Amino acid sequence: MSEFLNKSSAKHYSLALLCGGESKRLGSDKGLYKPTGDETLVRRALRLFSSHFSEILLVVRDEDQFKLYEQEIQPANWTDVRIVSDAQTGGDLPRSALTAVYAALAQANTERIIALPIDQVGVSLSHLLRLTEHSGSTLSSAFISDEGIEPFPGIFSKLQTESIRAAISARQLGVQHFHQETGSCLIPAEELANSLAVNCNTPEEMTAFFGTPLADTFDRRLHYLRFSLTEACNLSCTYCLPDGFPEWLRHKSTLNLDAIKNVLTAFRALGFRKVRFTGGEPTVHKKCIDAVRIARDLGFESIALTTNGLLIKNLKDWRSAGLSLLNVSLDSLDDEEFFKLTKNRGAKTVAKLVDDACASGLEVKTNAVLLRSINGNEKTITDMIDWAIARPMTLRFIELMNTGLNSSFAKQERVLGSEIEPFLIQRGFSLNHPDKNKISVAGPSTDYFSAQHLGKVGLINPMSCNFCDRCNRLRITAKGALKMCLFGNQDIPLDMSSPESIALAIRASIGKKPERHNLESGDSGNVSTFRTIGG
Repeated sequence: MSEFLNKSSAKHYSLALLCGGESKRLGSDKGLYKPTGDETLVRRALRLFSSHFSEILLVVRDEDQFKLYEQEIQPANWTDVRIVSDAQTGGDLPRSALTAVYAALAQANTERIIALPIDQVGVSLSHLLRLTEHSGSTLSSAFISDEGIEPFPGIFSKLQTESIRAAISARQLGVQHFHQETGSCLIPAEELANSLAVNCNTPEEMTAFFGTPLADTFDRRLHYLRFSLTEACNLSCTYCLPDGFPEWLRHKSTLNLDAIKNVLTAFRALGFRKVRFTGGEPTVHKKCIDAVRIARDLGFESIALTTNGLLIKNLKDWRSAGLSLLNVSLDSLDDEEFFKLTKNRGAKTVAKLVDDACASGLEVKTNAVLLRSINGNEKTITDMIDWAIARPMTLRFIELMNTGLNSSFAKQERVLGSEIEPFLIQRGFSLNHPDKNKISVAGPSTDYFSAQHLGKVGLINPMSCNFCDRCNRLRITAKGALKMCLFGNQDIPLDMSSPESIALAIRASIGKKPERHNLESGDSGNVSTFRTIGG
């Protein structure tokens, strides 16, 4: 377990979010601006970063602004978040970004901080992790691009506190100048340069980056895209194809890279925050990692991949491309059970990928579907739980769902979430109640946790517990069709020639999104197998 305890070097840093800048063109305080109407910039930053750092410091300019931010974050349960003010540093220092850095250093509980302006919205966790991983032994570090030294985000050390104060007193207020004069480690921005440059100061710039939000007729805000890149798969899992894969269904529809880029661009313009690439098996698609890079460059906050993991050879490449969440299908740790389920003997390979992903700092979830006749026994369930809770990951048991080709099979083999819950209670796990004051881009899992364990366990119960009222997603099939509901009957073909045509068609069709599925009445829509859509 010890190799997972310090999985991220970021845990040794305080993240200082600089909120004190003037914002006359926005018409409100920058950090309190709501670019999509449902979440302020400061809450967005806390959602994205708070769990990855030792503490978060919100650096404001004066007592009045202090009170505004105190009121903003008070209703939500943010841990390790403090508000600090330039005025708390003592003395009459001129207002500047370097002064805010000084204020953060003077009051941080760690030896080093990462400073980030609240309006530099193109910066993602991958930028910050790259800073921590490549800063070396120097006291400070920053990115460098073709435009020169990027002032933020940057690393600063408490050992520099007095030299920063001296620079401020001498009116040497430029952060780039400070990095240059102090010999900061300069890290090539490379493919991250464009997103570093995204700094929003007007409503128009905010809309250009965040998009215009999309809601359905039931007032559900939609911001999660599940995107099937291909119908091809390198496995034949029993629960997906109980009678094998009929020849007439051996289609392998695959989208090309231009179509993928158009789809992703369209959904960003519609205010979508998260994309999950699925299949089939998405890594069968030769351009899958390129799709991840495109999503990163477009500013998706969460980029996920649902995979069986057998074709992923170098996790570092995927992390560099922008992957933030890895969902790995692993239904049993037992070789024979794994073979019966998948017709493959790669259980150990997949389990090692999970360990490597946990150690790398990726957010990791493992999905398991239980069949009563193969892996739905007490030993397999408890072995999976005990394996998962020793790792910083979430194991999710998914109830077997009906499709057009497995209805009677699913009814006979399904293991309900309610049958797994007692094993969690035995281990001291309790239900995790999400904070309703926080925006969530998560899926429908009901999560259980214990302070005694690294890992969590989730139950996805579409059959025994309908969660359609919380639906926040749309789907694109590998045929280039819009799917409003996983178990709906209507796939809407899209004109893939441009992002504008795709976005226009989605807005025109959104009224067709149903309120709920009808699985409990035996209607699985037009899903014949999950190979065609990926769940």
